[in-house]
Amino acid sequence: MTIVVVANQKGGTGKTTTSVNLAHHLKANIIVDLDIHKGISNINSLSSNPVEILQPKTQNELISILEMDNDGSMMVIDCGGYDGDMIRIVLANADFIITPSSDDPTEQFALSEYNKVLQEISKSAGTRITANVLINRVHPSRKAFIDFVSLINNLEHVELLPVQIPQSALITKAMFQGGAVKSGNVAAKYKILAEYIKKHTSTHIGTHYDTRNDVQLECRGDA
Repeated sequence: MTIVVVANQKGGTGKTTTSVNLAHHLKANIIVDLDIHKGISNINSLSSNPVEILQPKTQNELISILEMDNDGSMMVIDCGGYDGDMIRIVLANADFIITPSSDDPTEQFALSEYNKVLQEISKSAGTRITANVLINRVHPSRKAFIDFVSLINNLEHVELLPVQIPQSALITKAMFQGGAVKSGNVAAKYKILAEYIKKHTSTHIGTHYDTRNDVQLECRGDA
């Protein structure tokens, strides 16, 4: 099973929007809502054809989901905008982490703090955990992000994705209908992102961090 985690400890960066659209374009079999505000679950409730979304309440429930033996399945996990034990567990067990962000100064500061969290998780897990930053909600005409790229290049545990998601009223319209953008340029961007994820997880052998035998991951947020 491939585990794709959408996470950023800062709120309002577009995690739920990214999760909704990726779940569609990745054809996710399993969707998990780890946001205390239940963003993806609420959006799903607006759909005329809602899908099952898992909402684990405890670490044991979450670990049981992560340990599902579903060969060939695709799991998308939507995380809340905070740091906490359950968030750290999925980050430690992810095959691919997507971190939506803009180049706004507050979001750049947040990425620097997020990099420290990933460093702590990497130390606990004994492996390098890397998040893939998705430049999100940008003006369609923008092409250069020099300062942002410079920041990313100086952070050990984040890398920049080669895809940017533009601002679009189509995304909001689709969300009010309970789903993803399925046609047009925006949909094409998400499809490219989905193909990139599949390409970079295709050689994964399914060995995840054993959270049951872990030294307790320290909670530094308000979860």
